[in-house]
Amino acid sequence: MNVTLVLLTIVGTIGAIDVLYYHLYRFRLWSQPSSVAEEVTHLIRNAVFISVLLAVDRPAVQPWSGIVFGLFVLDLLNSVVDTLLERRSRAPLGGLPSGESLVHILSTFGTGLAVASYTVSLGTAPAPAEGILLWQLRSMIAMGVILLAIEGTLFVRALAARRSGGAPVAITATSQASCT
Repeated sequence: MNVTLVLLTIVGTIGAIDVLYYHLYRFRLWSQPSSVAEEVTHLIRNAVFISVLLAVDRPAVQPWSGIVFGLFVLDLLNSVVDTLLERRSRAPLGGLPSGESLVHILSTFGTGLAVASYTVSLGTAPAPAEGILLWQLRSMIAMGVILLAIEGTLFVRALAARRSGGAPVAITATSQASCT
């Protein structure tokens, strides 16, 4: 069994909950003028995660191992930027809720475990994903592509509306309370 893929499917599930509930539903981050930079980091993270899933089911030897580690480093750097942006980005929305903070901690821990698992497997050829693991891998990739398309489309439409003088729907800290 490919432990790295199992860990990444768990991380992907946690990430999908974060995107669906917190980013798209509760806070509508794509429409928030204060969240533009944070939203860009979210879209980058989604694209990087899809790339990791596509690359990690390959033998852990060059050039794949270099590509996978490069993607993990890019994800780490992107996460640092996202974390630094969140306080200011979420201030008009009442801040980052504890539940979302927990989701971030769990996904970061899971990603760290996946990196460790991948590192341990260096120089070996993992058993290719098959059966339920292959189904999970394909499902995670499909879900990642769908979420990236939805969130990216909403974000681009909100940016275009602001540039043309339209007013995208924005949620204030007061209206956010009604979403809980």
